[in-house]
Amino acid sequence: MDDKHAEVVRLLRLAQTGFPEEALVLAEERLRLADDPGTLYGRAVALHCIGDHDGAARASERILALTADGDLPGPAAGGSMATEFTGWRSIALPFRAWQHLLLSETNRQAFELESILHDLAQAEAMLSKDVYDGFTLATAHTCLGNGYHELRLYELARPNYEAAFAAATAQPDQVFVDRAVASQLNLATMHLNWSVELHRIRDGVSAREKIGVAAGHAAIAQRYSATDETQPYAAHASLVLACADQSRGNEAQGAERIRDALQAMAGRGLRESRAFALPFLAQALDRAGQHEQALGVA
Repeated sequence: MDDKHAEVVRLLRLAQTGFPEEALVLAEERLRLADDPGTLYGRAVALHCIGDHDGAARASERILALTADGDLPGPAAGGSMATEFTGWRSIALPFRAWQHLLLSETNRQAFELESILHDLAQAEAMLSKDVYDGFTLATAHTCLGNGYHELRLYELARPNYEAAFAAATAQPDQVFVDRAVASQLNLATMHLNWSVELHRIRDGVSAREKIGVAAGHAAIAQRYSATDETQPYAAHASLVLACADQSRGNEAQGAERIRDALQAMAGRGLRESRAFALPFLAQALDRAGQHEQALGVA
């Protein structure tokens, strides 16, 4: 892996696998020496992981300020530095949109759909130009997918998550495994959320199809998380697969599997994923006749 990406990946892995505070301290130490977009992004993700979405949004704005065209030195404005900065802007814009969406969950007055969609559209336009680096493409498409996923625009989220996986695995000699695992987990959780929406409109056939797709993506994520480096993601993959299996009704011990997976994730971060699993645990308990426990979880 390129050294310039290795440091960012280290920050992201710390933040996303249970050590966001440590990632934040490390990022702040580096930023005292010099600003760079990769470290700023690692800091933004760490803030997101501790639930400081306002701080994460402001951190993404620091990336945008640092990579503004006017800040480029003369010759660099038309060279590789400009391309690199375009890549980071294509990451920061949808990340900011995602954080604003999360902020609006507790403050509806903060919901500005026009500016959110503008950030997403601007990032997509940038990606269609000069961004070729696998890590940057994978990360930008992941951020775009997260934004559309939060908006429940699953038809737009899916191709971005798929593009993220394709970019992360495009070169066999340089696979960005963390990005690949994250893409498959995102696809799995998105399809499970999609199935819930389809159940609400009583389209059971389509819902079951989405659940099957989710299980397939979770299984792929398990395979990619079989290394020592990505082992923390394996527990997340097992959790999503357990949720999908109980939704298909093919596991008598669905609730037990989800609980075991939640226990395995204890201390590994991924707090949003734990919250995501609770409705599926409640459903499994209800199917098992444990109605009071199901109500307690829900």
